[in-house]
Amino acid sequence: MGRKILNIVTWMAVATLLLFAGALLLPRVAGLETYAVLTGSMQPAIGAGSLVYTEKVQGQQLAVGDIITFQMESGAVVTHRIAAIDDGGNFTTKGDANNVTDMAPVTPSQVIGRVEFHLPALGTVCEALKTRPGILAAVGVLIVLILSIFLPEIAACDKKSGKKHE
Repeated sequence: MGRKILNIVTWMAVATLLLFAGALLLPRVAGLETYAVLTGSMQPAIGAGSLVYTEKVQGQQLAVGDIITFQMESGAVVTHRIAAIDDGGNFTTKGDANNVTDMAPVTPSQVIGRVEFHLPALGTVCEALKTRPGILAAVGVLIVLILSIFLPEIAACDKKSGKKHE
């Protein structure tokens, strides 16, 4: 009975990992880039910790109301909504939760892409996996999963053959 429960939990964990991998890899095959949202400036539309999926588009394809991801001159990557477009094709952006628009206009060359969709909380997981403790935790989970798959079968084979390990 305990072995069946362990098998079910193990395969549920494997399925979860496969879904996670699919959520990260399949959109890239379709040409989308992913970025973690670190702040609450786009709440309630996109919460902090979400993972946004952006598609590369030309500046003239963007409209007021679109949510874009862009790189500021400082190098920081930001995801905000287009509040206005000037005659030169530059964008005034604003976080939905902010009271005022962003100070500097965004040029078309700064735009990384338009946000097509987002997944809550996945950005937090991705950012955690970039750290040393996150990598160690991921490796630990994989080791436990592998052991939980194979150890019960090894133990069952040993019981059948009557062999004992020393």
